[in-house]
Order: sequence, then structure tokens, then C-alpha cells
Amino acid sequence: MIRLQRYGLCIMLTIGSAITADAQVIHNSANLYVGSDVEMHVDGSFSNSGFVQNQGELYVSGDWANSSVYQGLGRLTLDGNTTQRLSNNANSIYALRINSGGSVEWNDNLVVDSRLELFNGIVRIANPYSLTLAATATVAGGSTACFVDGPLIT
Repeated sequence: MIRLQRYGLCIMLTIGSAITADAQVIHNSANLYVGSDVEMHVDGSFSNSGFVQNQGELYVSGDWANSSVYQGLGRLTLDGNTTQRLSNNANSIYALRINSGGSVEWNDNLVVDSRLELFNGIVRIANPYSLTLAATATVAGGSTACFVDGPLIT
């Protein structure tokens, strides 16, 4: 299910064949734009083989599997209750928030351009991958309950 929120309104969205749902997975193979004043909640995993332009807030409670293009100045939040897996096709993410009840397993090289927020969940980066913070990126949060376990390049 996809929920879009704008100005306190919640809109349930049904999209044509380019975006499909299979059990708890949303598959995007087209162009998806999340506007600057929009929250998009994916209650499950998100798989992208198309183009995602995120200028707003994108929340995913399952795995994030991007095999194509993800870009924009919006924030991606991983907020599931179990282990989440992240792969992003070596695309950078402008702002990333980890607020997961489980761990986040990283299976990709990733650059965070602006802000990394660590609120809940351990980020486990698989060998040989790494997380790189761009020169101007900031980090918020972090604790014994939420940290990066693996190569972090600053």
C-alpha cells in the first residue's frame, strides 16, 4: 500500500501497471516523483527499476532495492520493525534517516550527501561495501542502540 500525505490529508493511491504491488512489495518501473510537500509511506518493501525523484519524505518499512535511478533533495526514512536490507545501485542519497526496530543491512556502496540521522537500529555494512559522508554532510543522533557497524568514510 502507498499512502501519500499532504497538508494533513491522507490519500490512498492506486497507480497503473508501471507501479505494481506484490504481497508487501511495491515495484516501480516508471517515473515516480515525490513533491517537496509530500510524504509517501510504503508499508512494506520498495523495489525500483525505473526513476525516482524524491523532493519530499519517503518512508519504507521493508527493504529498499533500487536497481536504477534514485535522486532528489528529499529524505529517505527506513522505519521498519524487523531487519531491513538496503541496496541503492551506487546512487547517492541526499538525506537518510534510520529509525528501524531491527537492523539495516547495507549491500551497496552509498554516499549520503547532506544528512545522516541515526535514531534506532544498527546499520550493518557488508564487506566490501562502505558508507561515505559527503564533505558537507552532517550526522544527527547515534547511540549504543543506533550506530554504523562497518566502514564509514568521512
